[in-house]
Amino acid sequence: MARAREVEAQKAGKAGWFKRVFSPPDRNAAETIDALVRGYELGVERLDQTLGEFQVREIRCEGEKFDPRRMNAIDTEESSTVPEGVVLEVYRSGYEWNGEVFRPAQVKVSRAPAAGKINE
Repeated sequence: MARAREVEAQKAGKAGWFKRVFSPPDRNAAETIDALVRGYELGVERLDQTLGEFQVREIRCEGEKFDPRRMNAIDTEESSTVPEGVVLEVYRSGYEWNGEVFRPAQVKVSRAPAAGKINE
């Protein structure tokens, strides 16, 4: 499929720029994009499988109490509904390997609302 798309691209390259820019979209483009997405998904699945074989585990963070040994707080957000020190969002997943932190998670942590400001 990739070779066929290469030949089509070469033919399109020989056509004038006006035709390439203003011609209707290629129906095969959607198929190509679907194939690329599926290939990416297969690669990610294989990577997850390999990490599992080597006992690499993702650090569970969202909704958990902030743990400075396993997480880096890179953002905070005031919240009156969530207790202080709870992870609200994970920006970058962290991983443990053989019981040690391989990469700490980067997270957003809740904090108590600031005391009311005094109006002057």
